[in-house]
Amino acid sequence: MQNTRTSPRTPETHGERPMGPIVGIALIIIVLALGGFYFWGKELVQQGDTAEIPAAADVLQEADAQLESLNQQGTSDEVQAIENDLTATDLDGLDAELKQIEAELKNL
Repeated sequence: MQNTRTSPRTPETHGERPMGPIVGIALIIIVLALGGFYFWGKELVQQGDTAEIPAAADVLQEADAQLESLNQQGTSDEVQAIENDLTATDLDGLDAELKQIEAELKNL
């Protein structure tokens, strides 16, 4: 007669590694990254920005020549009146503020 007893087997892991060390290392890296961002942000705040940002009310109260010229356009729908308004409109400085914004962004 053959021995019909079965011995208890331990489950095979097929080379799997425990997840504890991996999770621990990931948490340490995350904590270090957050600490680095905190100190970097703190340094940026301490350096401060020397350029003053104008208040919205101040910007809105400033006279804008381009806006004034657009407000003086005619309301006629005649072709000749529309052509006169188009030739009187100066669009050369339309992107002047964009160039200033690009220069400020490059300085960051």
